[in-house]
Amino acid sequence: MNWYPIKLTTHINKYVFGGRLIQERLSKANLPDSIVAKTWEISDYQDKTGIVTNGNFAGKTLHDLVEAYPDELVGVGWRGPHFPIL
Repeated sequence: MNWYPIKLTTHINKYVFGGRLIQERLSKANLPDSIVAKTWEISDYQDKTGIVTNGNFAGKTLHDLVEAYPDELVGVGWRGPHFPIL
């Protein structure tokens, strides 16, 4: 397998708290004009799993990759239902 830097979609959490600092300090683009409490840059949590946006894996979810390539993504011998980092 020819591995490359995988880019994922970002899940955006909006709550009553938060502001615009994520966009301003981190220069994050494509955020809504409303309050952004946090973003999940790498996520395989329930219905909030990231979707690959580039390369050969484009369109697949992080969860798809974790199931197909656990040793390569997490480490040799690791097995679990979800990518272990949120």
